[in-house]
Amino acid sequence: MIRSWILYVLATGVVLVFTILYGKQSGFLLYLLSVIFPVIYAVLTHVFGSRMKVEMVSDNTVCQKGDKKIWHLHFEGGRLLLQGNRACIWYKICTAQGKLCDRKKQVVFLEKEMDHEITYQVVHAGMYELNIEKIRIYSGFSLFYRSLATHLSDSFFVMPQYREDLVQMDSLPAQREGESDTFIQGKEGNDPSEILGFREYRQGDRKNRINWVATMKTGQLMVPEYGFPMACDIGILVDLEQGGEKKTEQVLEFVYALCIAIKEQGRNWYVIWEKGNSGKVERREIKKEEEIYETLYCIAGSIGTHSRKLEDLYRQQYEDAFFSQAYFICDRNAQMAEETAEKLCAQTLKWMQL
Repeated sequence: MIRSWILYVLATGVVLVFTILYGKQSGFLLYLLSVIFPVIYAVLTHVFGSRMKVEMVSDNTVCQKGDKKIWHLHFEGGRLLLQGNRACIWYKICTAQGKLCDRKKQVVFLEKEMDHEITYQVVHAGMYELNIEKIRIYSGFSLFYRSLATHLSDSFFVMPQYREDLVQMDSLPAQREGESDTFIQGKEGNDPSEILGFREYRQGDRKNRINWVATMKTGQLMVPEYGFPMACDIGILVDLEQGGEKKTEQVLEFVYALCIAIKEQGRNWYVIWEKGNSGKVERREIKKEEEIYETLYCIAGSIGTHSRKLEDLYRQQYEDAFFSQAYFICDRNAQMAEETAEKLCAQTLKWMQL
């Protein structure tokens, strides 16, 4: 804008010198027009620019590493007088932990549609946020500008790549009976909330289990077959003290690969992490593939923030928990693995240090 004022002063100065040297009435009129017209035009466009509003729309597509994320800025309320005027957009992209990834300034010229596209080339998987810092609409001849109140932001998640070679998983321990709401079909257990059917009364069965309706129909003593509730005793724990872009991507790739490998063995499992810096453990039981993606989304926003060691928080919140096998993803020394396994009551602990 300073350059525009310098050019304006120089131009009017040249016209003034020409008018003095070759002074005629028409020359003075030309000088007055050269001084007044740009100012009037600048003031008008400045006033109309104050009525403009900006709306941001995301493409809402699932991003993966290497993709291009696109947003559309739509300028509303502009008059025909503003077409062709210059606008400057300052924006930045940060990780969920606040680390700056990119900051740019883009210059656009307002057209009839008044739409502008912002793009970002995704480099690493994780959670990111786009913030529009400020938008300036310049008046005619760029003598004045008006800043638009934006407060525009958008969070977006970049899915990690599935790397089958990242995890070599042996057969998991045999399925145990527990307190899960998932049952092994056809296998009798001791949970009366899931009745598989009825069978003949056997020695050792409690007499109060006899179902007299079924007994009357068959003519033999019948007892219900209860379901076998599966124990959710496989765990993936994520505990990072520092989380940059690369570490976040590594963690998400590890969790993704482990989840797929466990699912292929037909087991349910927990994914566990500290929720932000709250001192509270977030524990999710995973049964379906869709739940894997939701969990990755949540983990990406919490990596790199924790108040205490995860094993201490988990033991405090879930005193009776037990793991037949646990995978501990962290950036700590492997010498702490034995102590961590004891605190988690883990029969087998796989220490995965980044």
